[in-house]
Amino acid sequence: MENNDVKIKLIDAEGNAVEKSILFTFRCEELDKDYLVFDAGEVDSEGNSVLGATAYIPGSSVVNIEPITDPDELKMVNDVLKEVLESQGE
Repeated sequence: MENNDVKIKLIDAEGNAVEKSILFTFRCEELDKDYLVFDAGEVDSEGNSVLGATAYIPGSSVVNIEPITDPDELKMVNDVLKEVLESQGE
């Protein structure tokens, strides 16, 4: 896992490029995939920051991202996120 001070531009539902802060990236050897977790720039009804996650293919300045649609894969990403947050005392 690495901590990045990097931004990513995503295209929102209206077709606008929006900049998001990447919080960290990690690799799942079991699935042979890389993931990035980013601050979605939103707050939920309880005042918590909303985070997003996506699979990505590293290797260039233009990063190809892939949505996470498999429930087991999404659970794994959520478990990693919980582990990271707990290790930071949040």
